[in-house]
Amino acid sequence: AAKAGAAAPRRGARPRLDRTRTRAQAPAQRYAETAKMMLLRTTLLTAFLAAAASAAQQVRQARRRLTADCYLNGDPNACRLSSFAKGVPQVIEAGGDTGCIFGDAFQFQVTRGSSKKVLVYFEENGACIDAVTTLGLLPELGGAPQCTTTPTFSDGGVLDVSDNRNPFKKYTIVDVGYCSGDLYIGDKNTTYVGPGGPVDASYRGKVRTS
Repeated sequence: AAKAGAAAPRRGARPRLDRTRTRAQAPAQRYAETAKMMLLRTTLLTAFLAAAASAAQQVRQARRRLTADCYLNGDPNACRLSSFAKGVPQVIEAGGDTGCIFGDAFQFQVTRGSSKKVLVYFEENGACIDAVTTLGLLPELGGAPQCTTTPTFSDGGVLDVSDNRNPFKKYTIVDVGYCSGDLYIGDKNTTYVGPGGPVDASYRGKVRTS
């Protein structure tokens, strides 16, 4: 039975909306949609980064050390591009003051293509910025330098001119070797003291790219 004094609902009357609840639900719904979008973006970004890391790992595994095909030794005419066969990588030893961190000769690789289109690719692998990273002085480093100390080259991705999917297939490609762990900005010689005595280190990344 209805309580005394309570007004009976009229027939055909529309139910009243709880506007307080509706206003509270609207922001919550927007927050839920925003959270879903952020989760989707994070998932896509994670997948992209994983794919990029996998591709980079494949390129690193493909690196190799090659014997020089040509030697500059201060003569800019010694290794003319026109003398190279198209599409065939040529390893050039630069000479001069371009040596690697422990004195190995610096090299770069040139694959001749169009004379009007040039791609310069900078190799990378680690950093040697002090005695610890250069000589691997921490126990967990096992005495190994934390960078490549001789020039090595990749042969996949944008460097593979035999791949028709490569947008740089017809470019002339200059692959710059990385061998002093200085991110291509070093320009000094120094001496570190290791367990076996003094070790000379040469950082010539800036010289090699100038």
